[in-house]
Amino acid sequence: MAHNLGFSIATPPGPDCLDEALALVFSRFDPEQAAEYEAIYRAALREGTLRPEWVLEARHAGRLLGAAIYQLQPGRTALVWPPRLARKAPRRVAVSLMATMVKCLKRNDIRLATSLLNRVDPEERQLLGISQFKHIAELIYLVGFRQDFPASPPQTELDFEAYSPQNHSRLASVVQATYEASLDCPALDKARDIEDVLTGYRGAGRFVPDHWAIVRHQQKDVGCVLLADHPQEDSCELVYMGITAPMRGRGWGRQVVRWAQWRTREAGRSRLVLAVDAANYPAVALYTSLGFSAWDRRQCYARLLGA
Repeated sequence: MAHNLGFSIATPPGPDCLDEALALVFSRFDPEQAAEYEAIYRAALREGTLRPEWVLEARHAGRLLGAAIYQLQPGRTALVWPPRLARKAPRRVAVSLMATMVKCLKRNDIRLATSLLNRVDPEERQLLGISQFKHIAELIYLVGFRQDFPASPPQTELDFEAYSPQNHSRLASVVQATYEASLDCPALDKARDIEDVLTGYRGAGRFVPDHWAIVRHQQKDVGCVLLADHPQEDSCELVYMGITAPMRGRGWGRQVVRWAQWRTREAGRSRLVLAVDAANYPAVALYTSLGFSAWDRRQCYARLLGA
């Protein structure tokens, strides 16, 4: 517990205080959506995917002034919900909560912290800025449905070599090569160790080796495609796909996405979901032409920590 200017910051909150802290953090949403997020995070607490010590609260004389949440994720990354303040709570509470959260992330050897927000008011934007979180992208969340997926393996001149421990280093190399001149969140290009990146991709859902592939043409590695399975949501997620810079402009991205749609159908899932940088106009146009539609948008803020 830390004390600062008449209020104290605790992590974790007392057992009887967790629900109040969660409710304050998610008060940024309308009541229905807030209730949904609270239910999700209460379930995460029960299941252990969210730990009580990842919830921070600030109190004075027993009154909750502010609360924030961070969630450690694979690949030395963390998802951050910035502080929300109770009515008439002083702004310095939010600044102190954010600073405490950053210290916690550093203690846990986190290298990349991100915050995905549907709305950012001017005060929150300023708080993120003084905490060294930079706006790196507006993300569009897309979904495609089974009726638009190929019923058989799509015809293509490309080969898809399934992931194995034996080709891990080749996959790492080709993933890194696809970042060159990429329009998808370019601010993060080469910002992290490639093994951390792959660990993060692998932790996105249920890992199925056959759903990760090195894309090849005439026995040369030219790209990659990484799918995650989400059985509980009846969906697969296109976590990442890319073509190396010298091989772009040949229509291969379309063929890779069609392969991903087919694999999703083969897995028995009814939906394929993904997120794309809104500034990546060619990718947005490609996905739209293949039947994907937008269901959400988020502002992505990120801070690099450590080495």
